[in-house]
Amino acid sequence: MAIWGLSILKRHDLDKAEEYYLKSLAIDEQLGRREYAANQYANLGTVNGRRGNKTIALSCWKKSMALYQEIGMEHMAKNSKAR
Repeated sequence: MAIWGLSILKRHDLDKAEEYYLKSLAIDEQLGRREYAANQYANLGTVNGRRGNKTIALSCWKKSMALYQEIGMEHMAKNSKAR
């Protein structure tokens, strides 16, 4: 689902991209896939950043960075911050 979100995001359909990212996030959290959940939070941050929702975007990016740091993927936390 996340790949669909990315392709939709590239077409600038932010609502649909967010829908797919949220679905992916729910699945990733349910399955305990923290690395993928962190990626979904980063994607949601990007969607909200493009909408101009800076506070929500920052919150999503912080969740992404925290998850990456918890699982020992600090290099990805830096990438998440750069988005």
